[in-house]
Amino acid sequence: MDEIICRPMTRSDIECAVKEFPPYSADRLRKLLGTYLDEQDRGLRTALAAEVGGELAGYVTLLPFAKTGAFKNKNIPQIHDLVVFERFRRQGIGTELMSRIETEAGQKSDEVCLGVGLSSMNGAAQRLFAKRRYIPDGSGVWYGRSPARPDDTIESVGSLILYMSKKLR
Repeated sequence: MDEIICRPMTRSDIECAVKEFPPYSADRLRKLLGTYLDEQDRGLRTALAAEVGGELAGYVTLLPFAKTGAFKNKNIPQIHDLVVFERFRRQGIGTELMSRIETEAGQKSDEVCLGVGLSSMNGAAQRLFAKRRYIPDGSGVWYGRSPARPDDTIESVGSLILYMSKKLR
C-alpha cells in the first residue's frame, strides 16, 4: 500500500471529492467543502485531506469548539465530518486522519468531541471511534439539535446523533 499523506485541504480537492462521494449531490458537496475551506482561510476550521498514491482518499475537519449538540458552549474542539471514500476504506486512512486531527485538537485542549450519526452509513466511523476510545457524553441520542425523548417520532434515522468525547492527555 502507498503511504498515506495528510495535508491541509485545498480547493483542488473539491472536484476529486465530488467524484468519489456519490451519496451527496455534486452541488451540495461543492458548497459544503467550499464553506469548510472558506472557514479554514478565516481560522474558523481546520480541514485535512488524506492522499494515497497521489489520489484524494478522504478528509476530516476540526472546529475550535462545538457549535451545536451536547458539547455546545463547553469550549471543546469538535471533530466534524470524517470521510474516507469507499474504495480507500480498511487501509488505515481514517485512523491516520483521526490521529492527525486529534494532535491538532490537543494543541488547544486536553479533550476533543464529535458527533456520529447512527445510521448504517456511519457504521465504519462508529467502530473507529469506539476503537479510539471515544466515550458517549451521557446525554443519550440526539434527534437533530435536541436530545431525543422517549415519545419522539423519528422521521429520519439520518438525523440521529450520538455525541462522544475523548481525553487527549
